[in-house]
Amino acid sequence: SIHSMPTAVLTQLRVYPIKGCRGVEVPAATVINTGLALDRIWMIVRDGKFLCQRRCPQLALVVIDLPAGVCETAEPPLGAMMNLSAPGMA
Repeated sequence: SIHSMPTAVLTQLRVYPIKGCRGVEVPAATVINTGLALDRIWMIVRDGKFLCQRRCPQLALVVIDLPAGVCETAEPPLGAMMNLSAPGMA
């Protein structure tokens, strides 16, 4: 009909746990009052100022590995750890 709403299809879901770093594709995420759970809840700070990709483009190379299922809750489980890697990291 002429008044029907178009249908949107979600084909990929990403969260960015650390502002400025590479996103993580997740199968599901919890929606909280500020957006998606775990999305941009941490940032990297140097000398009292947060780093962003404009000032530090290398942040885009930081890969974040989240534990399975962690994005399906509003908060990470106690003791949950994310692993970070980037070119040149040992």
